[in-house]
Amino acid sequence: PGVSISFESHCRSPEKSEGEAGDRRGQCNHVRVNQMVDFWVTLQASHCLPEAHVLRLWALGFSEELTVELHTLCDCNCSDAQPRAPYCSDGQGDLQCGICSCAPGRLGQLCECSEADLSSPDLESGCRAPNGTGPLCSGKGRCQCGRCSCSGQSSGRLCECDDASCERHEGILCGGFGHCQCGVCHCHANRTGRACECSESVDSCVSPEGGLCSGHGDCKCNRCQCLDGYYGALCDQCLGCKSPCEQYRDCAECGAFGTGPLAANCSAACADVNVTLALAPNLDDGWCKERTLDNQLFFFLVENSARGVILRVRPQEKGADHTRAIILGCVGGIVAVGLGLVLAYRLSVEVYDRLEYSRFEKERQQLNWKQDSNPLYKSAVTTTVNPRFQGGNKQSLSLPLTQEAD
Repeated sequence: PGVSISFESHCRSPEKSEGEAGDRRGQCNHVRVNQMVDFWVTLQASHCLPEAHVLRLWALGFSEELTVELHTLCDCNCSDAQPRAPYCSDGQGDLQCGICSCAPGRLGQLCECSEADLSSPDLESGCRAPNGTGPLCSGKGRCQCGRCSCSGQSSGRLCECDDASCERHEGILCGGFGHCQCGVCHCHANRTGRACECSESVDSCVSPEGGLCSGHGDCKCNRCQCLDGYYGALCDQCLGCKSPCEQYRDCAECGAFGTGPLAANCSAACADVNVTLALAPNLDDGWCKERTLDNQLFFFLVENSARGVILRVRPQEKGADHTRAIILGCVGGIVAVGLGLVLAYRLSVEVYDRLEYSRFEKERQQLNWKQDSNPLYKSAVTTTVNPRFQGGNKQSLSLPLTQEAD
């Protein structure tokens, strides 16, 4: 914290001249044996460091390293004052802590004026624009010894600049990555833009092949701004264009297996393509997945190099035909679902009937009927009395019994 580091590499390739700016990413590609490479490292402290910082710098692949111990000198050596210093207008004052302490009767930053010259028109002319009649020092400072001493955030020879009028980024003057001078942001290392809002780093614009924005755009603020017709984070896609997988599918098939639409003239149609068979332990998203005409699954990787396009093909076993299994599975699933619905319906009807019957039996057992005669009921038996029958005057007949002796 408090220290910004910027790198610049000078690879000294034959294509670059000695005075050309280096790579600000601190990288060199395709370095040959015994090739000299220069790395320029810039350290900038934004404020005084409470203690020394130790930095270790090294290049990847090398065991040597450079150790840098960084100190910041923020205090002046004020213990040794220099009386009548030549710096203060040939002895017109004492130099202490880098400031001239003027002798009596002398004024100015370097004690270059006397009090008798304060109202001299020649001195005031130095604090006003040529042939101007405006206020001294643009009304933003005091005129001392023919020079303007600006106040507040004004600067310039006549205090004509406002050092608080620069553009802001996210509410911060110059984005916090620069200082405002006369309405213009002066950015720190690796920052650019009117408000120092952009980083000069191009790490997010570098395509896997090493080019910026795939050669179809410009890198601004570490983001690709694509040309018309191209899109994507790296401008590697275009409207109406085939993807690399679609573009090199036929060449990969004919070069690796001798089949496909280009099998008859594969060498002529794919002259700039080098097809090699390779086994990759892991297949990431960069590999293309295609099938041949005989349903053979294969993968291939498209690589761009100085020798042209390289296709690394990984053959796979012939894929099995699962059409019949899928059809049977679908039919079986439909039948199973239908049977399940029928059984569920029958089960619900059976449960409902049992509940209704149980409720009927319960109500029947709770009934208590009262027994009574129907007033409209007539018996089927009729009794008729004979009026001539005299049942009360019955004559008893007695017959004499005679017992004979033996």
